[in-house]
Amino acid sequence: MYESSKPFIPQNLKDIFLVNLGIGSTVAFLSNLASSPVDTVRKTMIMKNDPSLIYSFQCFQQIIAKKGLLSLFNGLIFSQSRRCLVAGGTIAGYDWIQRKFN
Repeated sequence: MYESSKPFIPQNLKDIFLVNLGIGSTVAFLSNLASSPVDTVRKTMIMKNDPSLIYSFQCFQQIIAKKGLLSLFNGLIFSQSRRCLVAGGTIAGYDWIQRKFN
């Protein structure tokens, strides 16, 4: 997604590290947002040793029935914001190093 979003940036902003850091952080946050429900189901199945939770879809249904749809995204903002900044920095840093040595 990072490389796919780069053509939409104006040419004079493509080489600025902070712009690339913002794009990388946004891409990392969106990917974490997309995978958060799956991760919540996985964590729930690991933490609860419930024989009624044989399949992940059953666990998904139970989470939504008991806690609501937004509970699939609990802790996303606070725990992932730091990770997204680091991931964005890694992506932007790699891009910067690649431009300097090519």
